[in-house]
Amino acid sequence: LAIKKVKGKGERKLVVFSDADCPYCHKLEQEMAGLDNVTIYTFLFPIDQLHPEAAQKSKQIWCSPDRTKAWDEFFVSGTVPDNKGDCSNPVAATQALGQKLRIQATPTMILADGSILPGAVPLARLESAMKEAEADAKKVAAYRQRLQELGWFMKSLKEPLARLANKEDDCYLLLVDYTSRLVRNGKARVSAEVAGILERLNTSAEFWSDHIRAM
Repeated sequence: LAIKKVKGKGERKLVVFSDADCPYCHKLEQEMAGLDNVTIYTFLFPIDQLHPEAAQKSKQIWCSPDRTKAWDEFFVSGTVPDNKGDCSNPVAATQALGQKLRIQATPTMILADGSILPGAVPLARLESAMKEAEADAKKVAAYRQRLQELGWFMKSLKEPLARLANKEDDCYLLLVDYTSRLVRNGKARVSAEVAGILERLNTSAEFWSDHIRAM
């Protein structure tokens, strides 16, 4: 659905909803020229009420043999590819997608963490926003991994805890012992954070029984 442009290694990701006839989109293109090590996904999002010719231009750019080159050349010289724009194109689909995402103006960017950055922001601000979003995205990914790890570990405790659910005094010791055996035997990858949680637990058999029943 998007025009893909890779700059440098392309390790960073940036999504842009852009209107071919939007003056602020032209300004943003100038700012983004200074970005490096990024993959830019440009979604053609003509706003018909403001720029009635933008949809046709977007279709002609999409129908070009080299869409990325055609898009760049259009923003430099205003030259539209010499075709009828009647190939299969995603313009209607990207307009629908933009409406679903509640995008109401162009340009609008979506950063690595899913946050939205509207407008033709200066390069320095864009770099700062991208850096912050990438850091947040990594935190979210790490958090999801820890949750998955903890979830698997909790399920692995279901059977032994069920057998000792009525032995409150033994419950905490069982948790620590079972964790140690799992790690020692190489049967599971239990993070230091999960082990730390277990060490801090002051848990009753009733608490664990409730969680066991929910598994």
